[in-house]
Amino acid sequence: MATITTDTYLDGGTARTAGEAWTMNGGVLTIRTDTRWHADAPAGMTGSIGATTISATLGGGVLIDATKVREVWFENGTGEVPAIGTSVIGDTSSASGYLLGVWSDLASAPSAVGSAMPATGFIKLREIDTAYEDGEELSADDLTYSFTVDAVGPDKASWIEVVQRQAVANTVPRLGFFRTRGD
Repeated sequence: MATITTDTYLDGGTARTAGEAWTMNGGVLTIRTDTRWHADAPAGMTGSIGATTISATLGGGVLIDATKVREVWFENGTGEVPAIGTSVIGDTSSASGYLLGVWSDLASAPSAVGSAMPATGFIKLREIDTAYEDGEELSADDLTYSFTVDAVGPDKASWIEVVQRQAVANTVPRLGFFRTRGD
C-alpha cells in the first residue's frame, strides 16, 4: 500500500506493484501513463490500481491526466524498440517527446523493449515540446537500442489505459476528488 502526503506521479520513479492500494493524506496521485505499461510498472503487464482512499480530514485526490499524451503513426520502422522515457526527436520540426511505448496496431500489446521495431504502427509520447510533422523522420537512441521511422501524418491526441482491480472501492470524501482529463 502506498500512502502519499505530497503530489505523486504513478510513474514517478518508485517501482509499483500489481493491484497496489493507495491512501491519499493530502497528496494527489496523478496517472499520466498506462497503468500496465510504464517505466515503473510491474513485469508482465500486470500493473493495476487497487483501492483508493482519500483522507476525510486531509483531503487529496486522484487525477487521471491524458492531456499531454500524443501519438504519431509511422511506416518504414527500423532498429529496436528503446526503453520507456527515451526522447524521440523529429528531424524536420526538432520536436521532442517522452516515449511511452511503440505499438504495431491498436489491437496489439506494446512492443517489448529491445525487440525489432514494427514496420508500421504508432508511437505514443508524452510532453511533446512542439508538433511532429507529416512525413518527417523520427528517431530515438537510448544508448542500447535505437530506431528510425517515417511519420504518416502529424501527431494527434492519444489515450492512456487505466486498469483498476475488480471489487475494490474508491473512497472520495467531501475534501477529496477523483478526476479525469484529456483531449
